[in-house]
Amino acid sequence: MPKMKREREDRMAKEITTYIHHGCRVSVAKENMGKHRENCLCWQCANFCPDCREKNCRIANLLFAIDCAYGITTPVWECPEFLWMTGRGDTCKE
Repeated sequence: MPKMKREREDRMAKEITTYIHHGCRVSVAKENMGKHRENCLCWQCANFCPDCREKNCRIANLLFAIDCAYGITTPVWECPEFLWMTGRGDTCKE
């Protein structure tokens, strides 16, 4: 079997579920449901301040706006502006 066809069949084998997220009915691979923070690089980045949009990363702010506009969730896997957090507390920059 060609590699592309096999990869497509693997993706299609995932169980999909739906639920209400921020007021929108969304679909998600059941194995990924609730794992955004676990998989998103932002949650380990010193530039990320989700509670203070003025101090927050400009890329994170743009992605959040897209997420809200379209009712989607976009975990970040790669980022050119990633900076390791030095501590475990508040991630907002002073």
